[in-house]
Amino acid sequence: MRAGNALVRAAALALACTASWASTAGAQAKTSEARLEIVRDEATRSCISERALERSVERRLRRKVFGADARFFLRLSFGRSDGAWLADLQLADSEGLLGKRQLSTEARHCSALDDSLALVVALLVDTPPEREPAPLDAPVPKPAPPPPARRAPTPIRVPDESFAPREPLGFGARGSGLAVAGLVPGWGLGAEVAAELDFPRGPRVLALFDATLSRERSGSRGGAQFNARRIGLELCGLGGSWGAFSVEPCVGQRVGWLGARGFDFDRNLDTTRLYYALAAGADGELTLGSLLLSAGVRGEFPLTRDRFSERLSGEERKELFRVAPVVASVRIGLGVRF
Repeated sequence: MRAGNALVRAAALALACTASWASTAGAQAKTSEARLEIVRDEATRSCISERALERSVERRLRRKVFGADARFFLRLSFGRSDGAWLADLQLADSEGLLGKRQLSTEARHCSALDDSLALVVALLVDTPPEREPAPLDAPVPKPAPPPPARRAPTPIRVPDESFAPREPLGFGARGSGLAVAGLVPGWGLGAEVAAELDFPRGPRVLALFDATLSRERSGSRGGAQFNARRIGLELCGLGGSWGAFSVEPCVGQRVGWLGARGFDFDRNLDTTRLYYALAAGADGELTLGSLLLSAGVRGEFPLTRDRFSERLSGEERKELFRVAPVVASVRIGLGVRF
């Protein structure tokens, strides 16, 4: 009987200890919970949502953190100022403010703050700042000097190149004046239009179309007018930026048609020849709000170089024009990117 009573007492004690541990753990979990509120406006609607931030923080801490009935209240306010994304954090309890933090970045998208926000919120909730003790009443008649003011925390600067996981694809378009040498006789003047697809962590893909005005080349008995129409595909990226100005290299290809129309010959011909070339160069851009001033230079290496000749007598021919081994072009224009 005594052994049985001892067993019962031991079981009861173990059950009591387990209940006490569970109660303590529950209380600790309760004190480390927080209620999150995010304030945003139209300019910051792309910033992280409440639910996404809560999931990220709880994944870091590996436990339930957020709840409606919580000891701490966490307010996160997003803002946009002078091209920078701002995130202001305030942690408070029932007695008032406990601490503040501010994060900022000049990255292109607000989601560059996501990882840093999750880390800072996790640290704030897991180890909240301690409240400064209230000053004790001094027994001497002379009042004690006020406590030193708490220094504002230094803002946390998130690098501009931080990964932005939710950054969408960018789109853009531009129109440019074009001058090209070696494609038609002399300097060919024309225009170029381009549309671009901008990958967040990759190159810009450009699709373009250009055309030149007709240029003449005279021969012994007549002459010919030459013009070109081309389309192109390019990849641009891996450049550098200095404030609003940026430069990046581009590589791609051109394919199109080189037209020639004879005049003043006994028999005038109108012909079109295929043009295909590889291209490389660089683009420079100056951002002016939503507009950008864009300039570029290209060197092209034609893989097709047809001859255009006039017949003199019998089988004798004289070359009027042939595409140069290297075609050079320069352009300048305006564009938009969104």
